Amino acid sequence: MMAQPGITGALLLILIFPASPIAASITVTDVQAPGIEADSRRSNPWVESPMVGYSEAWFVLWLQELSYTHQPEMAMQIGSLGLKSYPESARIRIAVATAAYQAGRCNWVRDDLVDMRTNLASAKFRQMARDLIYRCFGGWQQYLSIGGLTGRRRSMSGQGDATVIASEEGSRFHNLCSALRGLCDENKSMKLAQARQSAIDMWFDLRAIMHRSTGGGYYTNLSVQTFRRVPSRGKFQASGAGITYQIARPVARRTVGIFQLGTGNSKIRQGAGTTDTDQRHIHGMFGLYFSLFNKRTIVWEVGESQLASADTIFRQTSINTAYRQELAHDWHGELGIKRSINRRVGATVMPSSFSNSVSATLTFPLIAHAFCQSCYRIDGKIQFLLRTEQFSRALFYLARPHQEKSRNISLTVNFLPIRANYPKVEILASKRRLSTINPVKSKGGNSITIRFIFLKKMN
Repeated sequence: MMAQPGITGALLLILIFPASPIAASITVTDVQAPGIEADSRRSNPWVESPMVGYSEAWFVLWLQELSYTHQPEMAMQIGSLGLKSYPESARIRIAVATAAYQAGRCNWVRDDLVDMRTNLASAKFRQMARDLIYRCFGGWQQYLSIGGLTGRRRSMSGQGDATVIASEEGSRFHNLCSALRGLCDENKSMKLAQARQSAIDMWFDLRAIMHRSTGGGYYTNLSVQTFRRVPSRGKFQASGAGITYQIARPVARRTVGIFQLGTGNSKIRQGAGTTDTDQRHIHGMFGLYFSLFNKRTIVWEVGESQLASADTIFRQTSINTAYRQELAHDWHGELGIKRSINRRVGATVMPSSFSNSVSATLTFPLIAHAFCQSCYRIDGKIQFLLRTEQFSRALFYLARPHQEKSRNISLTVNFLPIRANYPKVEILASKRRLSTINPVKSKGGNSITIRFIFLKKMN
């Protein structure tokens, strides 16, 4: 599932703190959004008991902490108490409106957003109010995303160290060599066209994103992407472009449906001695997210994808089920099960297969404020993945259909920007082990990958 682009509610709360200046890029056209006219008949949500003796900065810090721990309802209560002591505080008013957006209660602060959009003295807070209006009540927002990924790959194609493969007795290659003596060597072995090649892999992508929030966490998203692969060994290149459409809508009480559809074209080269291959791809996904009590969520997703070239078609159908639990102190856990059916048609040496995988993921906070006066929040993630793939027929040099079992453990450190105009940085270290009788495949290895994403709001 694609994450929603844009500045999160937590970021908006940080931005209003005096030590964190507002980025000039957060601009929203001043247009009257439909359905947000002032409504004096709404009920007043504010708590009537003021808290005397606490400074404005104290309230802002408390609201910031509640945003970190995902407690928007509590933030609304505390913010309303702060407004009793500081009714003209733009920072607290914006914080309360942001908490209302996070809690899906934009109608409670409708009048205040309309008033702040035009009457606040500070231009930066007027812009923040306009941005919240767009998030709560609609309006397209435009973003530009620039991303990159780099890391050293022990094998660019997944090939192992073997350069000569001995055929198994009973395989098609062994039987052919036995029938046509003199065509094969005495060991009935075959030599690979190229040896394993390691390199520093580099990917770059550019995305133009149109995002429209429909309130309550529901949205419509349209993105156009172009990418290019430029590794240190120039024989493993790729480039392409694609477009993806995604929507999230309520389908029942406590249930959200997400639909995604995308298509694109790419051109790849898989090593020395090979030519560029044009590929066309299309993918679709439908998911249901069931919210349970105590911050638990059940996810069910079904997806279909197709990758076609001039002589080969690869289709994959996948079903994913996951259980997510939000733990105390911003810890999150997830258990997932995925089943995929992989169909290959045409001039391909790989047969069709089906795979099953089980994963366990734990996300946790590391540092709440890091670098240049709270520019980043640092989170960590540990994932264990077990995957089994069974092939439907034997490879040319194997006597029987084989099975591959892989075990992967990874540790990810995410540098999440608190302020606008700072890139998101991800460092991933993984260790993979593969068990298979296929001598061509690499038996795994260790890798470190660095990825960055810079998101710029354009309107």
